[in-house]
This record gives sequence, structure tokens and C-alpha cells, in this order.
Amino acid sequence: IFLCTDGVTDVISFNTIFSLLNSDPNDKHKSKKIIDQVIKTGNIDDASCIYINYSELKNNKIINNE
Repeated sequence: IFLCTDGVTDVISFNTIFSLLNSDPNDKHKSKKIIDQVIKTGNIDDASCIYINYSELKNNKIINNE
């Protein structure tokens, strides 16, 4: 689950966010790319993001998601 504050969308466009989300299969890398772009365009105060790891049970096996 990836969440971001209004600061992120104030500094970079939704199109940029979508482009960065589609640029890498790894979710951690996607989040970092978005944060890096926000810091580059705005500043660190605009880069508040929350990245949540979760696990799900599928066929009686725990699957870790990052």
C-alpha cells in the first residue's frame, strides 16, 4: 500500500506519479523514485510518503508483500 500526502501532488503531477509507478516492478523502488522526484522538484517537506508492508494468506501460505 502506497500513500502520499497532498504535498507530493502539489509538487509533481499525477501523470509524473503514474509514470514513476509504471517505471519499475519493485514497489520500494517506485516509492523511492517518487520521493526523489519530489525532493528534486520541491523540498523534503513535500516528500511525506508512507510505504506499508503487508502479508496475505493464500492457499494456507503466508505471502509477504513489499
